[in-house]
Amino acid sequence: MTGVDASPSMLKIARRNSRNSIEFYLEDASKLPFEDCLFDGAILSFALHEKDPITRNRIVHEAERILARNGKLIIVDFMKPSGCLSRLAHAVGVRMVERAAGKEHYGHYKEFMKGGATQSLMTQHALLPLHLRTYYMGTVGLVLAVKRQ
Repeated sequence: MTGVDASPSMLKIARRNSRNSIEFYLEDASKLPFEDCLFDGAILSFALHEKDPITRNRIVHEAERILARNGKLIIVDFMKPSGCLSRLAHAVGVRMVERAAGKEHYGHYKEFMKGGATQSLMTQHALLPLHLRTYYMGTVGLVLAVKRQ
């Protein structure tokens, strides 16, 4: 297993809570130092909504690039609200937390949501969703996808 984060403090926490066999890299996920098709799986966990659109797309592209031919990608991030409860949860809970994260962060979050959130990433990239599960009243999605061949 390999872990990547651009935050030294997050890597410190990950090392403290993980097995010694996991290698961690202080890297920018939009420019990974790994060969093409190297990994059988990759996970992007809440790594997209806070980024500007160019960086967000580069991160997804890099995840696609490092995946082996039948590699799986898991994306966990916010979903576009699809019902009354989900819209209410976004309006009352998620937006409040995202706003508290700062002006730039909140601006990227709003743009992410306006652009279709996690659902739109599947069509913007060569990803075929195999499984979708939502959590927290439909505000968060876990998508299992593969590269379209």
